[in-house]
Amino acid sequence: MGGKFVVRAGQHKFESGEKIVSPVNILPTAPNDYSRKFFIPPNAQSTESNIKVGQPTHILGLRTDDHKPIFSENIKPNNSDEIVKTNRFYTNKSTKAIVHLFVDLPVMNIHESDEEVREDDLNG
Repeated sequence: MGGKFVVRAGQHKFESGEKIVSPVNILPTAPNDYSRKFFIPPNAQSTESNIKVGQPTHILGLRTDDHKPIFSENIKPNNSDEIVKTNRFYTNKSTKAIVHLFVDLPVMNIHESDEEVREDDLNG
């Protein structure tokens, strides 16, 4: 019963790996540790007056502690019910922020007249 038992790993001989040139993908890094983005619903209302403000044309982000601007951006007007998204902004530390929306509203011209205006005329 004696005999030599030999196990071979196949018929391939690997001496060294093949050299391949491939790009190294690096994940992007944020410029600072903290970032934020605001989403404004299409039917945003003023907190003071409950008036629908309409389509914002400009957004200004301020720090709540000292009201210094963090970001400012113009918004392309769209006539749809889409949510308005701000660009992502970055800060060095965790910062509470508020957003001010600027909108184009129709201007109502009020001018004085020499005529006496009765209250019935104003109410229609």
